[in-house]
Amino acid sequence: MLKQEGLYLPMFLLFFLGILSIIFSSYGIENMRENQPLKANLEQKRVIIVHGWKATPKMHWFPWLKSELEKRRFAAAVPQMPEPENPLLKDWVNKLSNIVGIPDQNTYLVGHSLGVITILKYLEALPGKQTIGGAVLIAGFSTPIPDMPRELNNFFTGKIDYKKISSSAKNFMVINSDNDPVVPLYFGELLSDKLDAAFIIMPGAGHIRQDEGFIQFPEALRSVVEISIK
Repeated sequence: MLKQEGLYLPMFLLFFLGILSIIFSSYGIENMRENQPLKANLEQKRVIIVHGWKATPKMHWFPWLKSELEKRRFAAAVPQMPEPENPLLKDWVNKLSNIVGIPDQNTYLVGHSLGVITILKYLEALPGKQTIGGAVLIAGFSTPIPDMPRELNNFFTGKIDYKKISSSAKNFMVINSDNDPVVPLYFGELLSDKLDAAFIIMPGAGHIRQDEGFIQFPEALRSVVEISIK
């Protein structure tokens, strides 16, 4: 037993409190790390991959693309976006902004599905003449899609400024499937037209998820490499 201000505390209670302190401290440090900008050396280009609704960094082709980019000496990250089941645009844009840090011509973004509008809104909000090297927009949409879940309405308030977005990135690539059950091909066509972007149509690829067999996605890798050398 330990006497403290007239009260006896069992040793195990002090030990338990110490463990809790370590856990909460570690949690705080991990949270800080998850919100820090993606680092790269002077020779590296950075790629940040933004997942979609109800997704995680470990799903679909995201881990594969990150690994393949790192093999090619890119610095790459797939951040966990906040509350993917009930996302808020402002939180997602803030998260992306934190991971990007200072945008520059060696920064590239890859978005899938809801990650695409997140990237567009991030670029739209960039101050002044800040620009990035480019973006690859996959199975994305910039206006509400048919039967869109109510949880996503907050991503589509107000008019989108395509001119500002276009001026905030050097290159764009748009990739959509011709049989996407979630995002009809028209939305990819619209996006590529508004951004004057190269448009790649994937035949029979669905929503380009692991459910459709996409645990690897070479077309995304080729697109990132291509815009990074333009």
